[in-house]
Amino acid sequence: MSDTISVPQTPLNVQGTGPATASAMLTAVSASLPFMSDEAMAAALPGCPEYTVKKYLQLVTALRSKAESLSNSSGQLSKVHA
Repeated sequence: MSDTISVPQTPLNVQGTGPATASAMLTAVSASLPFMSDEAMAAALPGCPEYTVKKYLQLVTALRSKAESLSNSSGQLSKVHA
């Protein structure tokens, strides 16, 4: 996974669109970009949610890190026998 996060700014240029709504638009275009839902924010970034571009980038980083961690550990799970 790349350490660089590239998020198109076009959805943020739509009047009345904030980071959470823009993330919904981006998710429709690219499955690699998560939706900035309340649940995702609470799970990945505990504390008071802030719906800013900075927090969205932190969310993307946290979720990608968790996905990579789960992907790496999936081989270990297959070695467990009942």
